[in-house]
Amino acid sequence: MEVQTLESWPSNQAFFCWDWLVGSFNKLFKRPALPRLKMISVIVPCYNSKETIHLLLSALEQQDYEDFETIVVDSSSDGTDRVISESYPWVKLIHFENKTLPGRARNIGMSMARGDIYAFIDADCRPPSDWLQNIESLHRKYDVFGGIVLNGNPTKLIGWASFMSEFSEIYSLRPRITTLLPTCNLSVKKKVVGSVVFPEDMFPGEDRIFAVNLSKNCYTFLHPQLKVYHNNRASFSSFFRHQVRLGYSSAQVRQRASASDLFGSQLIHKPWLLVFLPFYRCYVIGLRCLNRGGVDFFMYLFLFPLFIVGMLWWNYGFIKCLKGADL
Repeated sequence: MEVQTLESWPSNQAFFCWDWLVGSFNKLFKRPALPRLKMISVIVPCYNSKETIHLLLSALEQQDYEDFETIVVDSSSDGTDRVISESYPWVKLIHFENKTLPGRARNIGMSMARGDIYAFIDADCRPPSDWLQNIESLHRKYDVFGGIVLNGNPTKLIGWASFMSEFSEIYSLRPRITTLLPTCNLSVKKKVVGSVVFPEDMFPGEDRIFAVNLSKNCYTFLHPQLKVYHNNRASFSSFFRHQVRLGYSSAQVRQRASASDLFGSQLIHKPWLLVFLPFYRCYVIGLRCLNRGGVDFFMYLFLFPLFIVGMLWWNYGFIKCLKGADL
């Protein structure tokens, strides 16, 4: 009796046989599809952001991902709430008459959120159209992650100094474990937050405390796939004032017992090291800009004198906190 081989079959029979074999193999070994997370709650603290809030909300309108809500917790006195309610009626707006710090605003936003994911962003940021899609995708692997921050106003010289002095460390070419996660580009699964909340008595620095406390329960990552553009302070006065705030909050963070293992905590006990800190910080920022290459390092060299002055103001804020003085 003649035995039929695959080659002796009619071509359509051979095709369907092969198709059946491939299909059976895929059914046996194919990994089951992960369930799609149902909703993302975008939480935005807002204070006197009339000039920038439209950039953020217009960018959220253009997201590729559809299943999300936007919660803006506002305490502005410049009419930002009217801009939101009139131009963006789909936003869930919570308005307070008195100034509310970002930590408390985010806590209120989390308490009102209906989503499986909390996505934090600031009112002076602009996300690309795939921001939420990337968040949903990355959460299939990570519970907590922040993203890198890019310069949103590169035509402003002071803006460059603000950007590099505040966000030069928020950059990576590959995912890495860190507690330095900016709340202008941070995403957290609701189920891992538990009782962890943002400190309500400090700004900035509340995001670092939040990330440090989250890291006790799970790994926290910085991931380069997630990006936002940040509009930076672009005047001399606002730049120097914010450097004082950054120095003050840096000391506050390192005074908290839960953050005692952070780099630079020895400055609390050895304040004489602050004499060398402006030069050290300028050196580190320069190395980061060099690693980025291109225009970043050129702008760093061009603005170097401004960095030195800014670092001195940062030191002033740090010392002021150590002495127990208010800002």
